[in-house]
Amino acid sequence: MSLSSSTVSTKPFDGQKPGTSGLRKAVKVFQQENYTENFIQCTLTGALAEKLTGCTLVVGGDGRYFMTEVADKIVKIAAANGVSRLILAQNGLMSTPSVSCVIRKYNTDGGIIMTASHNPGGPDADFGIKFNISNGGPAPEAVTNAMYQLTTTITEYKICKNLNADLSTLGEQKFQVDGRQFTVQVIDSVADYVDYMKEIFDFSAIKSYLSSQGVNVLLNSMNGVMGPYVSKIACDELGASKSSIVNCKPLPDFGGLHPDPNLTYAADLVTELKKGNHSFGCAFDGDGDRNMILGKNAFFVNPSDSLAVLANNLDCIPYFQRTGVKGLARSMPTSGAVDRVAKAKGLECFEVPTGWKFFGNLMDAGRMSLCGEESFGTGSDHIREKDGLWAVLAWLSVLANKKCSVEELILDHWKLYGRNFYTRYDYENCESDPAKTMMDNLNKKADDGSLKGQTFSSGGKSYKVAITDNFSYTDPIDKSVSKNQGLRIIFEDDSRLTFCFILFQGLRIIFEDDSRLTFCFILFQGLRIIFEDDSRLTFCFILFQGIRIIFEDDSRLTFCFILFQGLRIIFEDDSRLTFCFILFQGLRIIFEDDSRLTFCFILFQGLRIIFEDDSRLTFCFILFQGLRIIFEDDSRLTFCFILFQGLRIIFRLTLD
Repeated sequence: MSLSSSTVSTKPFDGQKPGTSGLRKAVKVFQQENYTENFIQCTLTGALAEKLTGCTLVVGGDGRYFMTEVADKIVKIAAANGVSRLILAQNGLMSTPSVSCVIRKYNTDGGIIMTASHNPGGPDADFGIKFNISNGGPAPEAVTNAMYQLTTTITEYKICKNLNADLSTLGEQKFQVDGRQFTVQVIDSVADYVDYMKEIFDFSAIKSYLSSQGVNVLLNSMNGVMGPYVSKIACDELGASKSSIVNCKPLPDFGGLHPDPNLTYAADLVTELKKGNHSFGCAFDGDGDRNMILGKNAFFVNPSDSLAVLANNLDCIPYFQRTGVKGLARSMPTSGAVDRVAKAKGLECFEVPTGWKFFGNLMDAGRMSLCGEESFGTGSDHIREKDGLWAVLAWLSVLANKKCSVEELILDHWKLYGRNFYTRYDYENCESDPAKTMMDNLNKKADDGSLKGQTFSSGGKSYKVAITDNFSYTDPIDKSVSKNQGLRIIFEDDSRLTFCFILFQGLRIIFEDDSRLTFCFILFQGLRIIFEDDSRLTFCFILFQGIRIIFEDDSRLTFCFILFQGLRIIFEDDSRLTFCFILFQGLRIIFEDDSRLTFCFILFQGLRIIFEDDSRLTFCFILFQGLRIIFEDDSRLTFCFILFQGLRIIFRLTLD
């Protein structure tokens, strides 16, 4: 049947600038009329330009909410724009590493990945679209900039509305669109990926190790896309029992899990490993490119050490026995543990900005074999993305060869190279203006050199500042320069503080359940509020580390700021809070269900908040102009502090 495309008039949307991992927004943003279509059109035109007509692309995603609808849009828009062939995973499910693998295997012109990585999924959560180029890696800045420029001027997009492809059935489907043949090829991406892993690793050696006495693994896919891959490799190929794999069914909302493989969000894995019944555990993120490694009794391997240990033992993996090890690389915030291995082995070691795309040129030029980021990403030059399951198989290969436990392997590594202590602190969804002010102040300190030579003490040890800079990277292959990639404070003993702020969005408060809130800011002065009984809150401002809010029971939510003259918190009963500030106006907030919050501001006297029901806790500050509180749903709250011009939270930030 011959089909015709049509042109739809549209207008630009603000903020469609791809970051290091594509465009990520709330699902509701992508569901706006023409929003997704605009970005797909600009992705195709901006990334492929004159290569668009007649090209072949790979399409896949992590199975999150709204992916099925977006996959259908991509098919229809690609057909209308003259794409010759789309290679899609069955039902659209394809991990990010597998997309890279398929792009390279089938020699395509690139690929579109539908993922927001480790962000939550569901109708009130996040979605994302990213483009990978023909080498299988994330699009470089020149490509994403071209895409973004088009999003600011787009007036129309092309679509073949009547084209309906069946993504559930393996095989080819051919269509005639505007007189050109358009082919949809649905593949089993798990099979392609598994075949490649069998070329890289000695599956028989790993299988023998997994069947040995005392070895019991637990692999957690967190209801992301990795479930089918883990099931096929761990159980069907390596002989692990079905009880060794958990959360292996991909779900649109990840089963309510936050698919980020760390000690916080993979707490169920940590709990199981602490029981001592498993010798090895791992977790994967939503799209399968990140991993967390645990040993018996939940012995935690931080990502920087994981990279270094693998670098030291690559000769245990057949792939590197054949290709050799060309060099090593890490992102700037990652610890220097891998640097020590590179020095000992006489290998080049590259320090690059955050973003996997910076590793691609080094791999393509044959300068680097293994790389990693402190954000639980590890990979090699077998593809051009980080690869969570590859990292797990690499670990199992080393353990099979060394015949030791995870903890023994790490301790032996520290004995040989010394230990690099590393801690990461995340400050998410902070309001942009104060975060920018803080970074501007820090950058001034770095630029004027006033921190250099200063000595700071902690834990009975003194650290003298040797270097302060804002990291700049010159690509050794194409000589491109990336500036302002993160502030570094480097001490004379090579210990470091790094400040990397990538996104400056607005303030979001996301409730994990009806009675909880996590809320973080960076402040430069300390505060501890210690209550006299178990019903009160401990609240800590930690120098250079942010705020921790610790709930002592599930029925309370309190958070506090010091403004100008101090703070008193007095709990009168379970439903009432007295809270004193110098504020200037008053406010009454009436919710849609007629429940109320009454705010009584008394000039120069303080603030009293009276809760009229026990089911809600919100408190807000109005400074000079007004306040809006918008409830998006039962689990989310947005609230804004307004001062003179717009949405700003002002903190007095000082550095002594």
